[in-house]
Amino acid sequence: MSQATYRETVLSDLADLAPRLREMDKLEVTASTGSADILGILEEGFEVSAECYTIIKDGEILGVFGVREYQGNGIPWMLAAEGVEKFAKTFIKCNRLMLRDWLKTYPILHNFVDCRNEVAIKWLQFLGFVFIRKVILNDPEAPFYEFVRI
Repeated sequence: MSQATYRETVLSDLADLAPRLREMDKLEVTASTGSADILGILEEGFEVSAECYTIIKDGEILGVFGVREYQGNGIPWMLAAEGVEKFAKTFIKCNRLMLRDWLKTYPILHNFVDCRNEVAIKWLQFLGFVFIRKVILNDPEAPFYEFVRI
């Protein structure tokens, strides 16, 4: 049984992933941006990111993740297809290495996660992020937690 791996993202990866995105990730993207254009948001994330990687197993795209720079800090992000949780062990080492490298480049990593996104919240906690406040980004019915790692 092969393991999931990752490589640098190419634009066509996003068109492949967009219709298969986890339902919670779709809700989070829509709530945070005010837009339901999932492919457009993925493409924008790709364009503004300093680094962007695609997660693959047996030729299937499972997700994309990256980091963008904002005011000297890093904004890490990840969006995934249904079932990506099955490969959590594969991502533990990868994510820890990426975070270590990103923290060498950026003094602070921070972003926002939809309060309803339990899988993402647990993953962020596992990776050592701390949740510092609850905020409204666009939709008052969908609050977000701001998370940070220094």
